[in-house]
Amino acid sequence: YKVPLDYAHPKVGNASLAVARLKANKHPRLGTIFTNPGGPGDGGVEFLIHSAGGIINNITLGQYDVVSWDPRGVNNSRPQISCGFTTLDSFGEFFAGTIPLEGTGIEARGNFTDPDDLTAFFDQVNATDAILTKTGQACLDSDGAFLKYMGTAAVVRDMVSLSDAIDGVGGPINYWGFSYGTVLGNYFVNSLHFRVGRVVIDGVVDTYASSAFILYSGCDSCCDCLDSFNASESVLVGFASECAAAGPKNCTLAHPNSTTESILQGIKDLIDTAYDLHKQGLSNISAYDVRLALFEPLYSPPLWNSQLVPTLEGLAATFANATSTAPGQVTTTVNTTTLLNRELVISCVDSIDQEDITTERLFQEIVRVTHAISPTWFCHRFPVRAVERFTGPFNHTLANPIIVIGNKADPVTPMINAQKIAGLLGNSARFLEQAGFGHSSLAENSVCTQAILRDFFLHGKVCSNATSTRIPDTLSSDFFPQLPVNGSVCQTDQALFPANNTLVSPLFD
Repeated sequence: YKVPLDYAHPKVGNASLAVARLKANKHPRLGTIFTNPGGPGDGGVEFLIHSAGGIINNITLGQYDVVSWDPRGVNNSRPQISCGFTTLDSFGEFFAGTIPLEGTGIEARGNFTDPDDLTAFFDQVNATDAILTKTGQACLDSDGAFLKYMGTAAVVRDMVSLSDAIDGVGGPINYWGFSYGTVLGNYFVNSLHFRVGRVVIDGVVDTYASSAFILYSGCDSCCDCLDSFNASESVLVGFASECAAAGPKNCTLAHPNSTTESILQGIKDLIDTAYDLHKQGLSNISAYDVRLALFEPLYSPPLWNSQLVPTLEGLAATFANATSTAPGQVTTTVNTTTLLNRELVISCVDSIDQEDITTERLFQEIVRVTHAISPTWFCHRFPVRAVERFTGPFNHTLANPIIVIGNKADPVTPMINAQKIAGLLGNSARFLEQAGFGHSSLAENSVCTQAILRDFFLHGKVCSNATSTRIPDTLSSDFFPQLPVNGSVCQTDQALFPANNTLVSPLFD
């Protein structure tokens, strides 16, 4: 699907978008729901085919077409962002031994307070500054002709163009966006508030803060990084609590007398052991490797029992044998090199220029908040900014109210973000808390959340005087609650450590 690279100057040229559509299979057809998985830089086509298409089709009883696309620069859309990194190996070699983009990460014992650790960290400021400049130049050399057209505001216009082509020009647009897809959604509803149909933003980025002040990605601004890191900690606490409650029969990491606190302490001891052995040259597994191995499964609680528990047990067994192993012979399958060129480009072209930002200041910010670890990319040395950015306001009165969803404990988009964005929109939004863990409402099954969203997309009811949301026993087609008022809570109903270690049931069969 062809779209202008620059909507203000169409003669610049076109981008070609890869688009996928799951057609409605029940009558009456109610329209189209567009969806975006996040990233930035994740492909929508694969997301629709392998995940979102079936989920949204199920919730809406097959009465909507579901459409997603690979945003400009991503996957099968063209032009494609590469920054010259065509393989994981080339990407890893470029960043080997550096802090940005999950290179060596931050190596620390405990809460990053040891003077030697801090000295070693700040000793990397100049090298990091150089690699940031070099990275920006690599992207400019490879993709410079089109980088400035890769911003999120342009992706919003692409969605509008798709809607006009599918459902007719000027009609209401329905959308369900996750993670970074909530940035796309928030830009859309506030820049084209008169075209808002039935919109859900889920796992919410603080678009208000990031639009005005982006220091680095991995959290949305300097001011709310602490919220993001605290959110990761809260999900880890949830994991420990659920495991302790399940007991050793259903969570093998637990012992008969385990508590939330004892399991958390065991995890912290594991990180410290990794640090000590790595520093002594007895292990190739760093404390950062362990932190990253912990961080990634926090997104998806159904994987805790099948992936996170065995990972922790395997690391513990490895470290128990490390003292009798020759230096460098203990290895890990943890992959700390990820192809993030699309994420860094999209994040950075959406950023703003700030003269007072230095690499050392960013390092100081990381030290302030880094009792947990999240992948980090700095944008102040990136040489390109988008030709169009949306900077607000974010408090428009919308043509139709939207639903804003936040999980009780989300490792990357804390619930406070959803509350803030819903608060800015006032009566044009309803905040819904899903009382579970993981990233977005899809992380755990909630019949209540699904029923509310089914009613919203099929009927769009608004009830400003409602005082509570009834939680149904089953997701039946005849259950249609009113749109929730701010603060409504939906419980989850998914056993994370089921009896006899049976597999956790998927969101939908």
